[in-house]
Amino acid sequence: MLFLPSPLLLLVVPRRARARHMVSHDSSHDRKPSWEMLGDIGRWTPSSSTPTARPREILGDIGRYREMDPEFLNTDGEHEHDTSVSSVAITENVPLDFGLVQDWIGGLLQNKGTDLYRMKGVLNVQHATQKFVYHAVHMIFNGEFEDWEPDEPRETKLVFIGKNIDAAALKADFAACVASEENLAKKRDALRFKVGDRVECSMAGGMRQAGEVVQLLWRDEEMEQGQVCPYKVKLDEGGVTWAPVDED
Repeated sequence: MLFLPSPLLLLVVPRRARARHMVSHDSSHDRKPSWEMLGDIGRWTPSSSTPTARPREILGDIGRYREMDPEFLNTDGEHEHDTSVSSVAITENVPLDFGLVQDWIGGLLQNKGTDLYRMKGVLNVQHATQKFVYHAVHMIFNGEFEDWEPDEPRETKLVFIGKNIDAAALKADFAACVASEENLAKKRDALRFKVGDRVECSMAGGMRQAGEVVQLLWRDEEMEQGQVCPYKVKLDEGGVTWAPVDED
């Protein structure tokens, strides 16, 4: 699973996940195909279909940024040319929930992209064996998972450089992405369906299968790094599946 906030949009489906998305069991409305929905969200942005969730052709190589910029996370002197520009640095030892941080940074790029001149960082993600390294200039984003260095601390470091930055709000919103029991409980409570609810899963090939939600915030070790799906579903026809997206 790759971290691709707006304006680069990608529907990621794990290798073994058969359910594309979920709808209520008694729904009588036709649902748009996922690619049509992506077109509605970002019709002017690039999209890519890939069975491996690794669309290299539309991703930059974040390693090149660090080769060109050895002081990748150093903000000294970044904004000396303009006193109206400031920087904010955040450090966190507790792992992050990848879904929450995706939504947060995606929202920042979409809503504050013109004022955020540069973002860069290393993310310590829950359920990931590697670190996620990213760099963004305004709304242009590049990022990928990389191995930790042998003696590198397993911590998150973020740097934001821009105009009209509300440091307190930025840090508060970031804190809501930490994979704490409180934040994960809020994420669970916000889900549309609960354990025991009847649902339909949109499967590969346009098929739908009915089933029952048996677990919330489901994680399987065969999923991509950092991925946690909203629901685990027991299918009426036998077997279980998970839905990477919960959408109307």
